Amino acid sequence: MALPPPSASTIVSEAVPDPLGLAVVLLGSAAYALGVHRLSERGRAWPTGRSLAFAGAMLAFAVATLSGLAAYDTVLFSAHMVQHLLLGMVGPVLLVLARPLTLALQAGSRPTQVMLLRALHHPVVRTLARPGVTFVAFALTLWLLYFTPLYDLSLRNDVVHLLVHAHFVTVGVLFYGTVLATDPRPHEPGPPTRVGLSFLALPAHAFLGIALLTGTSLLGPDARPSWLDDPLADQRLGAGLLLSVGELLGLAVLLAVVWSWMGAEDRAADRERRAAA
Repeated sequence: MALPPPSASTIVSEAVPDPLGLAVVLLGSAAYALGVHRLSERGRAWPTGRSLAFAGAMLAFAVATLSGLAAYDTVLFSAHMVQHLLLGMVGPVLLVLARPLTLALQAGSRPTQVMLLRALHHPVVRTLARPGVTFVAFALTLWLLYFTPLYDLSLRNDVVHLLVHAHFVTVGVLFYGTVLATDPRPHEPGPPTRVGLSFLALPAHAFLGIALLTGTSLLGPDARPSWLDDPLADQRLGAGLLLSVGELLGLAVLLAVVWSWMGAEDRAADRERRAAA
């Protein structure tokens, strides 16, 4: 059945019943709520802001994979780009701020804690979580997607499409987990490294947005909906979203990292003054 032209109502009417996306959102929410409940039973309060961040992350993932947005992501480049921003940036940032691993370590049983710590320090995880590896993966993911046959393949193959989405989320969580430094992680980069990585991520996406915005070659399928009068304009709209919204999100992360560094410096100075006194 052909998709109607996109509108506010099609976000609901064309919702895609994605079992995997639904399972991730429901199971993830249930596990997080259980962890908060267990801490509460032990007389320990979990910060409300972290719970709200987790709810926001689950909402971002649900909109990206379960709403009508998912129905249009293979025919509209702009819808695909909104989906990428939700899966690769908005959702991961909120998920990192929610500190799910910290919650699991505090609320879990001893065997669960041991299992999580062993997984955290597994050689594969340690390699993937290296600051340089996370930055390269984050910076090059979209370049490889749009300037190789991978994007066209993901539109034709459901398995590849799903793997691309999983890659967006994984790379986003690894990168923002490194620069925001919230949950425990195998490597502890210092504040200058985290600020530098956050800063370098800005031009990586900006140059891609400019390349897509000024390009004249169409990405995606040859067959397009009859109501899409100007596919190149839609592609440039998606590039504009990456260039504007993506850079604003990246700048917000950079400012948060700088603010965290300044706060740490002030606290260290206070400790030194108290020690001297």
